[in-house]
Amino acid sequence: MLGLFIATLTSYIVAMLPLTPGGIGSFEVSMVSILKNIGYTAQQGLIISVVFRFITFWFVIIMSLVVLGINRIVFGTKFFDKTPKK
Repeated sequence: MLGLFIATLTSYIVAMLPLTPGGIGSFEVSMVSILKNIGYTAQQGLIISVVFRFITFWFVIIMSLVVLGINRIVFGTKFFDKTPKK
């Protein structure tokens, strides 16, 4: 568990470097290489990295779009409408 924790934190630090938008690609590469160094195969590391990235990054974006869509349907507001209703 400590190895996974270190791999996650180190990958987030690498992803914060402004190489790619959102650290996409650099996060996955660094996580796979660290997991490979602590004993996982490259395939296992890739699966862990992609699933972890989906849950922590893409799933949040998808759920936010769903909530904004429901808000628009229920309340009839635009996504970024700042004008007050009468």
